[in-house]
Amino acid sequence: MKKLFILSVAVLSAFAGKSQQIVDTVSTGASYVNQVFYKLSNGAETPVSVYSWDIAFQTGIMSGGIWLNSSLSASDPNTIKAYVYPDAAASVQNFTANWDTVGYTAWQRINNPDSTWDWGGFNNTSVGGQLDYGWGTYAGAPTHNVVGDSLYLFVKGNTMKKLWIVAKISLENKYIVRTANIDGTNDDTDTLSFNPYLSKSMAYYTLGSGTLTDNEPAVSQWDLLFTRYNGQLFNLPNQIVTGVLANGNVQIAKAYPIDDVDTYVDTNGLDFSNIISTIGADWKTPPPPAWTVEDSLVYFTLRGAELYKIVFTGFGGAANGNYIFWKENLSTQTTVTENSALQNVVLYPNPSNGEVVTLVYSLETAAKATYTVYDLAGKMIDSQTLNGTAGLHTTQIANGNFAPGMYIVNLTVGNSNKALKLVVR
Repeated sequence: MKKLFILSVAVLSAFAGKSQQIVDTVSTGASYVNQVFYKLSNGAETPVSVYSWDIAFQTGIMSGGIWLNSSLSASDPNTIKAYVYPDAAASVQNFTANWDTVGYTAWQRINNPDSTWDWGGFNNTSVGGQLDYGWGTYAGAPTHNVVGDSLYLFVKGNTMKKLWIVAKISLENKYIVRTANIDGTNDDTDTLSFNPYLSKSMAYYTLGSGTLTDNEPAVSQWDLLFTRYNGQLFNLPNQIVTGVLANGNVQIAKAYPIDDVDTYVDTNGLDFSNIISTIGADWKTPPPPAWTVEDSLVYFTLRGAELYKIVFTGFGGAANGNYIFWKENLSTQTTVTENSALQNVVLYPNPSNGEVVTLVYSLETAAKATYTVYDLAGKMIDSQTLNGTAGLHTTQIANGNFAPGMYIVNLTVGNSNKALKLVVR
């Protein structure tokens, strides 16, 4: 029997098909030569070469997050590292002075966090307080500028450079960055404007280039980033690991251990988190003998009204950089038989913030109509008799006393039934 797929209250129309598991493979390439931004709703991928940038800056006018490129292997000849210069505070005199770099690997190293995009590796050197951005100090009103107070040794393969993030001119949304070789040659000062990149989370810079690189799609156009990053490996922090980071607008919950990952949809009691490494790297185990993927692990991603279920099934490692998984859009998984008295059914807003949702339904002919709400344990939460006359109807379902999680709203009209998933946040 043909199924109908209900999309939204604005459309109120049915299309052939059914929400289902969609198998996908995102490839970062052999030796992980790319980072890949990924959109769940359409599978769109935006690959970015790991060699195309050195430092990334948050683009917002009042932001101050700065990241070091940690997407290269520690064994890559072009791997990037940075260290806080310990011998002097930032000034023109100290920047141009001769630097003794003997033993520099013992200096404080820049390591990116794995919790948020707003606070990068260059911010991690902060000693605390709202005026300390790590790389600089907030100057306050009326300029709201941040003045660079730290010097850095930047190491890329066998190349060393001095680095000074001189200032952020906040009201103009510009950074001033100065670099030079250790011997003082190639002394460059770049002024970088971020206003063209406000739709992006970050804009990307290569030292001494004088320009920014538009590497990533708009914030609204990606959900997950497949990449290397600074994370935890075997309980050791600040290791280069390979995994998945989330867009800052995506909340993620983890369910483990799950006996049947194919049918599991219960989000009751799960903690949806904005920590960007909630998926991270530990859903897989490295060789020997081969990469293995945890087979009892389910992730749920929530962005606005979109709830997706993700299950990883394979990982190719450095041989091909393939991440293999299937996904299912739970927020639109509603079906009704074509010969039912029910014509169009929509439940919105979904997910709900726990107040009231509206049920919209259309009847071809008059019939007895009711709705019943169940939790995923099968317990009835609410039940009401509805208007059963022919035509279009709306009714409100109060869910203010529903605990956060997933519910089933069962609409019965005559001998026909329709089950809708309701997510309460």
